[in-house]
Amino acid sequence: MFDILLDTFGLEAIVLRRAALLEIIIWSVMLVAVMIDMRAGIRKAKALHQPIDSHGLRRTFTKFGDYGKVTALFMCIDVLGLLFGLYSMPYASGAAAVIAVGIEAWSVRENLRAVRSSAAKVTDIVAGLAKTQDMKEVIEFIQQLDRVRAEASKKTKEPTQ
Repeated sequence: MFDILLDTFGLEAIVLRRAALLEIIIWSVMLVAVMIDMRAGIRKAKALHQPIDSHGLRRTFTKFGDYGKVTALFMCIDVLGLLFGLYSMPYASGAAAVIAVGIEAWSVRENLRAVRSSAAKVTDIVAGLAKTQDMKEVIEFIQQLDRVRAEASKKTKEPTQ
């Protein structure tokens, strides 16, 4: 069957194999990017004491499905480009994958920023405040909250490099 396809469309076997291998690599890279983002999201949820539930994990696979739909459409463009001899590499699928990985990188950056932010400390302070009944501890927690707030406002005023 492979020979019939090659003879019918006049494709070279090496071109078709290279395109197929690159498509596999493209899809694998997208899957790895989504999994890295999922791991960063779990880390963020743990730092902010948020529940880790099936809904968040389901969103990860829905996201990969959405990226897959777009990449599959671009893959159709690549197939047409191969059949008509316009190009021999899956450029359109590669562009879709670069965009998807870029979006995932942005999401990982946001998740890591949230983990390092003062919001993670605030949840611990509020939890401790809710558990205490001693006024001295309440005052100590409020002072700690003030320090965290001041630290956060100082970070936002500093120029980023």
